[in-house]
Amino acid sequence: VSVLYCLKTMPPRKGKKKDDKKDDKKEQEKEPERPDGQKTYVVGGWSSLREVGDALVKATAEDRVLLCPGNYSNVEITKPASISGYEHPESGPPVLTKGFTCAADNVSINNLVINGDSVIEGRNVSISKCKFSEGNNLLSLWPYSDPHISECEFSSAAKGCLYCFPHAKGVVSKCQISGDGREGSCGVILDNAETKITSNKIKGTSTGVYAFCQMGAQDQQTLRPEVSKNEITFCTGTGFHLDNHADVLFKGNLLEGTGYWAVSVTNGATGTFSENSVSDKIRIKAGCKPTLIKNKFTARIYDENDGGTLCMQERY
Repeated sequence: VSVLYCLKTMPPRKGKKKDDKKDDKKEQEKEPERPDGQKTYVVGGWSSLREVGDALVKATAEDRVLLCPGNYSNVEITKPASISGYEHPESGPPVLTKGFTCAADNVSINNLVINGDSVIEGRNVSISKCKFSEGNNLLSLWPYSDPHISECEFSSAAKGCLYCFPHAKGVVSKCQISGDGREGSCGVILDNAETKITSNKIKGTSTGVYAFCQMGAQDQQTLRPEVSKNEITFCTGTGFHLDNHADVLFKGNLLEGTGYWAVSVTNGATGTFSENSVSDKIRIKAGCKPTLIKNKFTARIYDENDGGTLCMQERY
């Protein structure tokens, strides 16, 4: 009886059950959660990652790839990524020595120096505060790409600072696009694209903006890009050339200091010219019938449709 009494009155044992110990073990092995879910992969400098591709293999769409000052080549972006450069006060930003190819969607690139030719194939690509130079076509927008490009600098292109292929969309805004006057160079080439070119400064190229349809077929679907609120100055040839059945909304632009034509409309091209300020001469070839609304022209127009030279009126 006394033994049973002791067992009944004995206080409960302290400690945890076997199941509790198993739960504790699971909690210890669980990786701690990151509040924002983002990692930063550093490339170059003190990091063991030496190439951009090394970081892209590890990074997820939510992570960031940060490039230290230095030179990087063979940059191919094949997955969603955020890539930015760290600019040191003495050594400057990192440099992509042979451009880049972006074949992925949902990519962000900023604060890099980019030499050579680069290509955007993916959708929803954002590029800001980058400097492009030293190539043929510095940045090509492939068909159906729709990038947002802002606050970038383009210079020293042998052909085009920006080349927009058929059906390319997106917006190019607040960029500085400059050239050294070499023959055949263009600030922006619109090859039957739908890209919006707005609020940029284009200076010193042979042609400021060249818009055309490569096929030139009248039964082809002609797309209509918008070129608006740009300053196109000191081009050695033509400020804006509309060619080969192209159709463009050209609105609110400033054109001055061109070497030959401020505006040239040729080979069956059309378009709407509205609220532009143009200080140099304009050419409209026979068969081209652009719509001119509320422009301010202070030079002459050479219109072959009217068989002679006409003075431009402010509201013509």
